[in-house]
Amino acid sequence: MANSPLPELRRVVVLGTGGTIAGRAASSGDNIGYTAGQVGVADLLAASRRPGA
Repeated sequence: MANSPLPELRRVVVLGTGGTIAGRAASSGDNIGYTAGQVGVADLLAASRRPGA
């Protein structure tokens, strides 16, 4: 294990402008009640770090 290679890390750049990807609706098919810019950048990043995300 001491000689095992380190996992390759990827660098990701996030431009938090709060558009479509940060929107919310009551359900995934709700196009009328959808509101853009409802999720903060910190919340988006935290969700992307969850296993299986």
